[in-house]
Amino acid sequence: MSGSIPESATGRAETLAGIETALAAGQADGLAGPLAGLIAEDPADPRPYRLGTRALGMARAPTGDDWTALIRLLVGQQAPDQQAPDRPRILHHGLASLLTSGSRDTARRMTATILPALMPIDATSQGVALLLMVTRSILPSRPPGAPSQADITALHLRHFPALSAGDLALPYSVMFNAAAFGANRDDLLARYPDPARIPADDRLGLRHILLLDRLGAGPVFTAPDNADLADRLCGLDDDDDERAAARLLILRYWRASGVLDAATLTDLGLDPALLTHAASLPRPAPRARVHAPDLQARPRKALRATQNTGTTLLRMALPFLNRPGRKPRVALCVSGQMRGYRAALDTWRRALLPFAEFDIHIHTWSRTGRAAPHPFRAVLPFEGPRFCAEWRRIGTLDGYETLQARYPTLFAALDSTARVDAKTLQALYGARKVVVEDDDDPRFAGFTNQDRMHHKIAAAHDLAQDSDHDLVLRLRPDLSLKLPGFSWPDLHRACLARPVIFAEDGYGLHYRALMMGDQMAVGAPDVMAIHAATARTYPPLAALDLAGFPPALTGHVSLAGTCWLAGITVTKLPFRRGPLLESETLPATTIRAALETDADRRNDAHDRVLLTAVARDLTGQSARPLDRKTSPTET
Repeated sequence: MSGSIPESATGRAETLAGIETALAAGQADGLAGPLAGLIAEDPADPRPYRLGTRALGMARAPTGDDWTALIRLLVGQQAPDQQAPDRPRILHHGLASLLTSGSRDTARRMTATILPALMPIDATSQGVALLLMVTRSILPSRPPGAPSQADITALHLRHFPALSAGDLALPYSVMFNAAAFGANRDDLLARYPDPARIPADDRLGLRHILLLDRLGAGPVFTAPDNADLADRLCGLDDDDDERAAARLLILRYWRASGVLDAATLTDLGLDPALLTHAASLPRPAPRARVHAPDLQARPRKALRATQNTGTTLLRMALPFLNRPGRKPRVALCVSGQMRGYRAALDTWRRALLPFAEFDIHIHTWSRTGRAAPHPFRAVLPFEGPRFCAEWRRIGTLDGYETLQARYPTLFAALDSTARVDAKTLQALYGARKVVVEDDDDPRFAGFTNQDRMHHKIAAAHDLAQDSDHDLVLRLRPDLSLKLPGFSWPDLHRACLARPVIFAEDGYGLHYRALMMGDQMAVGAPDVMAIHAATARTYPPLAALDLAGFPPALTGHVSLAGTCWLAGITVTKLPFRRGPLLESETLPATTIRAALETDADRRNDAHDRVLLTAVARDLTGQSARPLDRKTSPTET
């Protein structure tokens, strides 16, 4: 029977396997009843929740009593089991994943099916409250009795103190989708405007307090003697998530002159070695009292009006770019692979370099990171649409390995033109220092892409340490820039006033992880030294089992964790950016010469097709860098 489990399935394992087979075949209708029975039989087994969530997303008409029963069971899944307390509820996680991945239509369709099955809303159900928090940005037009946004806020604040670590991971993922989850953040910031004065009767755990801190509510422990933190630690139990949050908060807020000593931590069952780590953490220098300009309060209309103007018109349209006084001296530390560096540098010459005094330091790899010409790639490293189309077609038929064997000269040309050297870069950028490291050096054999990225950030920063600068700017070489929305003297004053980094994206949560932008960052030298040292300081911290600290260096996350522990604010830099730029394509003339060499004695049908395609492309199209909306993994 289509969409049903095999009639011979008598045991639980066979029933689950039959449902899995039906879903793999795209058949979800008829599965609601068996899935509801499986959940009712063993509510702690996560497998039918996963299968039920898949079935709900696939079913053509998920209506009727069986589907209503299944939906209520999925929404009402109890907080995660003791073996995995940080695991979020499965249906809720699935909906949150759809929203963060941009699949709003699918999430909206599922929510429109779920909501009627929950009517009337049970205000006492934590699962219902969490689902409404996750989907509040896509709720369908209100049927009778459906909750308003004010109702969802009330439910949110009512259930917030009881949310598990897994549940807390879902409704606050504002880093990449503030439109979906920003209302939940705003609820908490309005409820707890001063997190350092949270009433004890609010029953918030340390994981909740940590969340408030990371959402931007401000420092949560301000007592100079750590008395407030010590009071919160008194109730610490054996919950792993609470202890992970406790370790992180101790590292962030511990003061040597306070009441938290080794004996106190020992009594709490915490490793007193935490205090050694806390004492060794780098901290920014104390700040003098200076006026801190608001860099966000700039004429947005002018920014929009001058999106594509040159430097002269920029200065006329945006007078705040021409603040009187000395231009700040900035160490520009360029690190990473040199993908679209020539075209990106052209944008820097218009939107960046005229407005401050820059000393440029480059630490990069010998290979530019040009993408290999796999036929499945959306962007190929070749000039000419006709040649690219035929390359994809033939590569799909014959396979990538066959292309490599048939066209070694072409592949050699790709490799030789995808390399850089220090002399060329020094001349092009006018750089003070350039270091180009060999990708194949045995020292980097075990490096992940994230190891390589963080290594380069640190190495480029180290190059700038033999001279004085007002500011340090770290920048990816392939990032194109359009328009600054600030003056560099104002930026300098802002960085003197407090320990702050301005990045392309400020702090934001993505599930449980605190993140920040990792393409550009600018701040005072002491602050940027802490940022740049992440490759060295993060690994020993991650070994301490801290909340939201992955064990390995991770994009966006490791830099944010290092800066947050040091008490550094990270906020958005008002700078209109362009896309990340791909490496220059291999010119059609080079492609033709390589093909002629490779096909010299063979000249079969595929050779002739490719040669014909490149000949047709040689009608005036020029090589150009290609925009890349989605960043490849930076190294």
